[in-house]
Amino acid sequence: QKLLNVIDRTTHGIGVAAERHAQRPREQAVNPSDFFARLYFSACGRVLSQREIDMLHARTRDWLADCEFLKPADADDGQLKQTVIAYRARREPGAFGEYEFAFRKGSPPARSICLSATDIASMLQRPALVWMKHFLGVRPEEENRGSWDLATGLWVHGWMATIGSLNENQFVPKPSAEEMVKRVTDAADAFRAKVAAIIQRCGRNREPDWWHSGWRNARHLAEQFARQLAAVQDWPQLATEWKLDSPHVIQLDNDHQIYVRGRVDLILARDPDSEEIWIVDYKTGQADPLKSSSEELRKQLIAGNGVQLCVYALALSRDFRNIQASLLTREGALSPQVALNEILR
Repeated sequence: QKLLNVIDRTTHGIGVAAERHAQRPREQAVNPSDFFARLYFSACGRVLSQREIDMLHARTRDWLADCEFLKPADADDGQLKQTVIAYRARREPGAFGEYEFAFRKGSPPARSICLSATDIASMLQRPALVWMKHFLGVRPEEENRGSWDLATGLWVHGWMATIGSLNENQFVPKPSAEEMVKRVTDAADAFRAKVAAIIQRCGRNREPDWWHSGWRNARHLAEQFARQLAAVQDWPQLATEWKLDSPHVIQLDNDHQIYVRGRVDLILARDPDSEEIWIVDYKTGQADPLKSSSEELRKQLIAGNGVQLCVYALALSRDFRNIQASLLTREGALSPQVALNEILR
């Protein structure tokens, strides 16, 4: 669809390039794809033979030789030298520096930055994007605005919030299993009714089948999560959408601290005044439970999995002492997966 959109908006012409040789596992000639062959036939009215490929290659080579933008760079060019310096610096072992989206040593940022727990998780996988977002004000283009994964996550989190109190950061008795499921499914049904009313005002009789299918999948997942929570014993208190201070300070040592913000999906407690809590983070996509083994947990965190949940555990350690944490996934029964002391190792 994106390619068709580009073609539709073309005002002058379209150029198509193809490789004559594959570089891996070894250099060897490759045949053009069916798409390229069909495109050539549509444009020129003849089959793309090997002779035609050789002629296209020769013409392209001559054309590139006459182009100004492919002239050899001046070896004394200052920008070229700087590129070489940056290239070598990024490949040196050691701490990140100014060429790996970090400040120069001894030159801290002019202001403290408060990161969301989501950004901290993204920082391990996409540090450049987080850096540019917070220090340069540059955000990546949102390529998946219509993503069903995103919609499902937002819907399920919103419906699951109804099992707790409307008041912020307040523990309430956990509803019965029947009541918990009813609240979640009622919220999902109310959301569908709201969308249906909007569609009717636009002159349509019902929502599209593709939308209804996505909504049914999200409703089923939310109901499944509610039943998993209902099966948990000995944790009679809960709080949903627990909001951290903004910023919430996590003290790493005497000289270092992190400023974070965010909302915790669910906190279970033994009683309202207990210092023992269980943090639960909903994962509507594919996710593996956290491993309690220090080595396995380290591998998961380095890969960016479970970082958000561990940030919440560190943040809440200021107010609670005995903390358990878990990811609530599509599969498997819910149980404590890691403890605060295992995260701190």
